[in-house]
Amino acid sequence: MAKDSAGIKNWAVLRADVDNLGKIFEGGLGEDRTISRVSNLSSMLSMFFRGWMKKICEGEEYKDKVYAIYSGGDDHFIVGSWDRMPELGKKIYADFRAFTCRNPNITLSAGITIAPSEKYPLYQAADLAREALDKSKGLEEKDGIAFLAMPMKWDMFSGEVTKLKEDLKRLLEAGVSRALLQKLYVIHDEYESDRYGRWRWLLAYVIARTEVSDKKDFQ
Repeated sequence: MAKDSAGIKNWAVLRADVDNLGKIFEGGLGEDRTISRVSNLSSMLSMFFRGWMKKICEGEEYKDKVYAIYSGGDDHFIVGSWDRMPELGKKIYADFRAFTCRNPNITLSAGITIAPSEKYPLYQAADLAREALDKSKGLEEKDGIAFLAMPMKWDMFSGEVTKLKEDLKRLLEAGVSRALLQKLYVIHDEYESDRYGRWRWLLAYVIARTEVSDKKDFQ
């Protein structure tokens, strides 16, 4: 799985579970709460995680790239090529939201961690993925994902972050040095430590010195 990854040759772990599951079972059915309805709700969640999750992982895009170690009543634990994990997470979330008829009170949170080496112990990567999942659960109203140690809402992950990734990929394919990524990491650290500090002129300097056929590529 690591060798089959695009870019760096690493594998990753994706963990996710349903938000506020206890509250959903306790009060989600309101006055219609009966033993049979609670049992049916449990069965439907199990159908998604035990049945449909398997179909997703066996799809052409993910077959032999990811492996569901566990997918049960309301959560899953998947390993695979690291570059497949972000798109797999978005696919699972989109399908789950469709399955629940986009009920605003039934959401999913996830965490992805990239193993630092090919032979990194699976149990340690699983613990790191659990920590990432906990970070996503720390968001207001949960319903998010943590990737590269940064928790965010799903709409940001699917929108702004995905666009940024595509823009960086386009720059690299246009011949920009990969050193640009490291420079951007440094600038981001400056931004996080002091949002009114020198990160602005550092970014302007990096853009000015980067050799690219058209500066519009940075827009």
